[in-house]
Amino acid sequence: MVENKAHDYAVDNWTLGILSYEFLYGVPVGNHRMVQRKSGSDCSILNGNGPAKTPTVPPFEAETQSDTFRRILKVDLSFPPAPLVSVEAKNLISRLLVKDSSKRLSLQNIMEHPWITKNADPSGRREARWSPPSNGDFKLNVYAAINKDMRTVGFGAIIRNSKGEVIAALSMKIVGTLSPEMAEAKVIKVALSWTRYVGINIQFLKSDALTVVKALNDGIISHSEFDDLLLDVFSLLSYFPSVLIKHVYHEANAAAHKLAKFALGLDNDLIWLGESPLPI
Repeated sequence: MVENKAHDYAVDNWTLGILSYEFLYGVPVGNHRMVQRKSGSDCSILNGNGPAKTPTVPPFEAETQSDTFRRILKVDLSFPPAPLVSVEAKNLISRLLVKDSSKRLSLQNIMEHPWITKNADPSGRREARWSPPSNGDFKLNVYAAINKDMRTVGFGAIIRNSKGEVIAALSMKIVGTLSPEMAEAKVIKVALSWTRYVGINIQFLKSDALTVVKALNDGIISHSEFDDLLLDVFSLLSYFPSVLIKHVYHEANAAAHKLAKFALGLDNDLIWLGESPLPI
């Protein structure tokens, strides 16, 4: 309507983004906390088990109507700071609520999106070997290598573009003892913080730590040191609203693995920008 264009499928897809947001971020009457979802679904209301009276949280809600319109026109989208909705769901919504209708997800894109397909494909279609992202996108691979004898952990992270070119890479060592899960969650936290620092807007984050990837995508948090670390990761993910976190096979994560192993022998952190790292 603002662009004075006829109604088409792109408008329907925008509406789908709005409705998905409102379904997933419902708030029970008299309770301002998010609706806790049941396992296997982003929100119990989607299974027909949601509360009977649930006012929704509009994605562009503001203090005044004029401010709401301003946020819509700017596509000033924000997600409530609670890890109750999966990263994949947020990615789908953010790619539907795009101002330029030509860049909005098509119906085929929607049907092929991981949030739609994951229930139909339990394996998650994990990568058996590294593959480049789509044109204009960036992919971040991470790995944590543990040396129990030396009580050290090596972190490896590498960002590549659609041509497979290295945009940035990191080898970093920390001293201490971490469980494999904690180490893999920690490297994601470190890598996201570093990625934000170098100013690269990634669309994909890949790890071969299935437990950590599943925990981040499920968004279910309890009370433990591991979950506290995941909350830090969720906070950093807010800077990358369109990122998808996926599990890959070890073979598809070889570059990050080499960087992490290389880091175990370092005295200082190493960063490569626009050049291929020595260990690869």
